[in-house]
Amino acid sequence: RPFQLEATQPTSEWFKNFTELFDDEKGMPNAALTIVHDDISRDVVVSVFAEGYIKDTEGEGGGVGQTYGYKLEQSTSQESVMSLEALMDGGDSVTLDHCSMFIDQVRVPLCEQPQI
Repeated sequence: RPFQLEATQPTSEWFKNFTELFDDEKGMPNAALTIVHDDISRDVVVSVFAEGYIKDTEGEGGGVGQTYGYKLEQSTSQESVMSLEALMDGGDSVTLDHCSMFIDQVRVPLCEQPQI
């Protein structure tokens, strides 16, 4: 059975440390994204998470906010599941209601087990 890990981390930390967590010097990880928009499942997209980014944006009322996102890339075999072009309806970006990510690997510090 594969090793499984569940953790909670603030969004800002996740994106700030994205490359450090995932780049194993062999490339970025594959991921499966489950997409829901307008309460309808849009299928599963398989992609490489090429880069995580934080972009400063103007918020409501003129305040400054931040938008978090991913640059995604696909191989030909990954496109056969569902292409990013089809998901984004030909645009450069898309905003969806819900998205779950299942990522191949992540480098995390191992916890030391207490001595008994």
